[in-house]
Amino acid sequence: MDPGTFSEEIGGLFHSLGRFDLDAGEATSIVISNAGTDGFVVVDALQIVP
Repeated sequence: MDPGTFSEEIGGLFHSLGRFDLDAGEATSIVISNAGTDGFVVVDALQIVP
């Protein structure tokens, strides 16, 4: 899976950033970064569903 960059600014609402199929037994990383921003990066929630 290719890494992605997401910018979602929706006040107070949950919003899906997409669906990603992960291969069983393969390592997966989720990276939260402030690279390329001039402010804060906030992650209120992250949901991973099997």
